[in-house]
Amino acid sequence: MKVIHQLGAIVRNITASGIVLSMALGWAAVAPRPAQADTAAPVAQHAATATGASHDTIAIAFQTNWKSVADECTRTYGPEGVG
Repeated sequence: MKVIHQLGAIVRNITASGIVLSMALGWAAVAPRPAQADTAAPVAQHAATATGASHDTIAIAFQTNWKSVADECTRTYGPEGVG
């Protein structure tokens, strides 16, 4: 009888360990990862601009209204020769 109780305890421990392991692996699979900057794109854009081959400019303005973007382009980017 004592052996059966010990086997039952071992089975419960193995089952609990398996559940914990599967939950940890599942979390690791869906956990958000930190964003990594794409370093190749800015270098390529800078090289093209430096040679005069391209004058395309991308400005990223999160949560900014169109009037503010237009003002910034007129006052800052335009006089600096961007675009």
